[in-house]
Amino acid sequence: DRLSSRPSVCHGRRRRSVPLCAAVARAMATDASLFGGLDDDGAAFVHPYAAACHILFKLVPLVFYVASPFVLSDFVLTFIVLVLLLALDFWTVKNVTGRLLVGLRWWNEVRDDGSTHWVFESHEEQANIRPMEKRVFWLGLGGSVLVWALLAVWCVLTFKFTWMLVPAVALGFNGSNFVGYFKCAKDAGTKLRAVARDFVGANLMNAAMNRV
Repeated sequence: DRLSSRPSVCHGRRRRSVPLCAAVARAMATDASLFGGLDDDGAAFVHPYAAACHILFKLVPLVFYVASPFVLSDFVLTFIVLVLLLALDFWTVKNVTGRLLVGLRWWNEVRDDGSTHWVFESHEEQANIRPMEKRVFWLGLGGSVLVWALLAVWCVLTFKFTWMLVPAVALGFNGSNFVGYFKCAKDAGTKLRAVARDFVGANLMNAAMNRV
């Protein structure tokens, strides 16, 4: 089975395409995924490049943050570079690797009255998602939140409050993705259970009618 170009909407309406990274958005809208298509050869990784980028884009800001005091003396320049790297990782996880590795997408819309509205999309057949890719996705996402939280605590304990700005921004980016995907996965599971209940109920009803 191939990854559907029109994933099921868990609730809410579909978002309009944004001009930012339009080439990536167009690639994601086709059956030919950005990093490679699905196949049925039983491989542990159907999207190896997406999995590699998912981990790499999280490691680069961490390594740069740890090494920056020994490489750059300008904190402002370091902060700008790190924010750009974190923003790139946030966008990639939210719009590319989440869709390819776990078949999920999420976003938050602001209504006219100022209230927010969570919108979720999920792959039509979650059973087709490879377990290894799913583990890589969640371990990378959850692990990055944990590491940045530990770095924030370290900055507090060592009284480096200026450098704590970077872990705070990183926790904002990674925490948003973690919460969004957690809610989306929960919503997809609820929908899957509802479909299963309807299927079983319909079969029981048909069996009862056939016996009459």
